[in-house]
Amino acid sequence: MGILFNHNTLCAIYKRITQKHFKGKEMENSEKKKPTVKLVGENGNVYNLISICYRALKDIGMENEAKEMYEKITKTAKSYSEALVIMMDYCDVE
Repeated sequence: MGILFNHNTLCAIYKRITQKHFKGKEMENSEKKKPTVKLVGENGNVYNLISICYRALKDIGMENEAKEMYEKITKTAKSYSEALVIMMDYCDVE
């Protein structure tokens, strides 16, 4: 069984990490249209969450962004929380 999240937990993680890591910097994808994904109640395995976001990006024609998100997560994220922040930079979570 994976980790299950509620919306408030995801928002709190996102806010805390973005304030810590992006303070004074503009997030790269803030002006782009982001797909909405449902992560709340899903299997919390990080690879499952990545695949949900990846598919959502591909489904709206943002394949390059999907690949970019995957690369950022696999090469720069040092924790589960940082991976979530990157996913939330590319997708809106409901």
